[in-house]
Amino acid sequence: MILEGNEQGWTPTFRRVPFDYEAVFEEFERSGYNRESGPMGKLVLEVYKTARPLVGFIRWQEKHRPGSPLTYDLVDEYLTHCHWWEFAHPAYQINME
Repeated sequence: MILEGNEQGWTPTFRRVPFDYEAVFEEFERSGYNRESGPMGKLVLEVYKTARPLVGFIRWQEKHRPGSPLTYDLVDEYLTHCHWWEFAHPAYQINME
């Protein structure tokens, strides 16, 4: 999105750029990022796959699984059962109406 401002306020112009996401995912695998980054790397990869900020994971973990070690099962539970926006920073919580 490009924002242009004037005396009346801001005007958004939405742009979409074609992008080969599969190449990115393949590079994550080829470079060893997936293997070396562990469970937190899985969250980063989900950000690319879903275009959703998953920075609320730590807040979710503190509320629902305090003291739990960071494991793939914990990340899977978060991704499967959590509504990401509930734990996202307020900057990510915008009214889309």
